[in-house]
Amino acid sequence: MFPLLATLSSVSNFSGTLLLLSSAVLYIGSGLFFKVPMSVQPLKAIAIAALSIGASQIEVRVSGCILGCFCIFLTVFKTNELAKKIPQSLIHCIQVALGVILITQGLQFAKTITWLHYGFFTQEFSNELLIFFISVTLVFLTQILKFPFLGLCASLGMLWTMFWSDPTFHTLNNTKATNSLPRIDVILLLVLPQIALTLANSVIGTKDVVNRYYGKIKHRVEIKNLLYSIGFGNIISALIGGLPFCHGSGGVTAHYRGGANHFISNLIMGVFLLLLAFIYFKNGQWLLNYPLPFTATLLIATGIFHLNLARPTWETKHGKIKLILATCVAVFTKNMLLVLGISILAEIFFYFFTKRHTNVKQD
Repeated sequence: MFPLLATLSSVSNFSGTLLLLSSAVLYIGSGLFFKVPMSVQPLKAIAIAALSIGASQIEVRVSGCILGCFCIFLTVFKTNELAKKIPQSLIHCIQVALGVILITQGLQFAKTITWLHYGFFTQEFSNELLIFFISVTLVFLTQILKFPFLGLCASLGMLWTMFWSDPTFHTLNNTKATNSLPRIDVILLLVLPQIALTLANSVIGTKDVVNRYYGKIKHRVEIKNLLYSIGFGNIISALIGGLPFCHGSGGVTAHYRGGANHFISNLIMGVFLLLLAFIYFKNGQWLLNYPLPFTATLLIATGIFHLNLARPTWETKHGKIKLILATCVAVFTKNMLLVLGISILAEIFFYFFTKRHTNVKQD
């Protein structure tokens, strides 16, 4: 969560105070409303696309507002049936592409780290190799020991920000985002991949894992409630310049594995974020000044976890081809809209290829 907040702040010029404040309100509100530990996370497809192309703040806010309106619009339909029509392999292609972009952006940030700024040693090694090694180690330890090392790393980064960071030092330099009028092509690039992810992962997937982990607790996690939460929440957040957010099955799983079994964990997280927002407001800081080594490490580690989400598709007959194709498009273009389009074409091709192959066998 924190590295994506930092990139939204630095790349798209969001107020660090408003991002933290809106995140706090969303965490507290989600816990009180849903009555279970409910994740609140940045809209990853939008945040990562904004990071890769340098989308402006207004473009990100308009995209979040459009997604919110779309979620509210979906409440009049049978969302379960609609979500079932989205192939799981298509979602996995988007997740793999997001993972690839996260890793490549993390490596790019690693190149720019000046360790002397943080009071460490001289530059006598490859930043990329060191950060990548640390990221892989964190992922490995998290998988083996079932301990939320990424959350610990993120918290250490925030503590660094609170007590040792230089307010005049910014982790990322924004050279792409502008304050000009929103570009329609950029908004489409931000919104369309996010719609597929939100419907399948943030709504259907979240309801599924909540029932699996917290089924014995009386809660309000229903399809329409999730759509209303993401819908109205993003519209309001877009109006004030707050966090473009969603819920997510992966986030709920992280809460559960971290030991959260009551919605009070949301309240604790919310209070912590409120404290951070107050500190930023008091210091008069605009950008969310998150340490670059932590940003790069967490982006790469999160990207690796995203790659792992596609394992079920990788094990299918044509899944490897679909995922490799999505990966290549992501590596060479960093364009999530193009990834979505190519992946849809691949789904159509293999659908008719399989159907024709089946008919030939029957004949």
